[in-house]
Amino acid sequence: MIKTVVFTTVFLFEVITMSPFKKQVSKDLDTFMNLNEFADYHLLNDKRLLCIVDTNQVNSASYNRSSSFADGIYEYDLKVIYRYEDYPKVLVTDSECYLDKAKYHVHHYSFDDGLVQLQLSKV
Repeated sequence: MIKTVVFTTVFLFEVITMSPFKKQVSKDLDTFMNLNEFADYHLLNDKRLLCIVDTNQVNSASYNRSSSFADGIYEYDLKVIYRYEDYPKVLVTDSECYLDKAKYHVHHYSFDDGLVQLQLSKV
């Protein structure tokens, strides 16, 4: 007697979904990017947009800039946070841009969950 055994392969696909926390944060962008809360209008490369501008606390604390690079601290003067949909252009690291008519060097550009973070230093 010959028995035939049939094996079936079942592929399990993990559905990647946004976590409940990320969904809520995505909905709450209006809370942070709000004139009555944290954001103000600024000009980024002559485009008026709602953004949050944060100064680097290391620089305002009179940190020794020459030793900070040797220590591995990544320095910049301003962090600018805005919605990607308001300015959907990628600003390349080591390029230059204008914020409120002042010229800045782009140290870092990142995009996550609909928000862009720029780290800038004054030229």
